[in-house]
Amino acid sequence: MEAVKLTKVENNHLIRHSDVSQVAVIDVYHVDYLFHRLFAMI
Repeated sequence: MEAVKLTKVENNHLIRHSDVSQVAVIDVYHVDYLFHRLFAMI
């Protein structure tokens, strides 16, 4: 369940790839949190 939610967040924001419809993540702490959550699932 958490993987699905994190995937949706990543796809809607400029984290993995870029699209015109995506929102830029400016706060470094948010990016760090998302990557740590994904790493914890592995």
